[in-house]
Amino acid sequence: MEKENKKAGMSNIVKVVASWQRTFIFMFGLYLIAYGQITIGGGFAGGIIIAGTFILTTLAFGKEIALGKLGRLLAFRLASIGGIFLILTAVINNNFRFTHVLVETPSGNFALFSAGFIPIYNLGLGIIIGASFFMIFIILSMHRIININGTKKLIITKKWGQK
Repeated sequence: MEKENKKAGMSNIVKVVASWQRTFIFMFGLYLIAYGQITIGGGFAGGIIIAGTFILTTLAFGKEIALGKLGRLLAFRLASIGGIFLILTAVINNNFRFTHVLVETPSGNFALFSAGFIPIYNLGLGIIIGASFFMIFIILSMHRIININGTKKLIITKKWGQK
């Protein structure tokens, strides 16, 4: 951790536990995205869990550390790349008609690549949802309602990208 951010975030116990847990939470989100066609989950659930990893980092270590790992520009680019990836996969899939065809693999059905383009759809959707949900969390955390002379005012405490 940087010296100026030692006071940011929560206590040291929370920081240690969060630093251990965020790797496992991130890997579980990737698992749900990869095996979403077989188990309960998929791109949406995996993307929410991956965004939860960055939200945990924000709550435990402070906003500056989390935005250093997934900043505004990177989150916007990831959401855009995920959307383009999803559209290209849909166009390719529409041309070849592989969505509902189970691909026979040596390991049989219910393997990673046993569902045609569905795992690829899940990957694009997970990227979009993970980046977008984290962006929404950060934007909502920058707004505050304060009471000025008996009226409530909505203020922005810090603009995104401002140091």
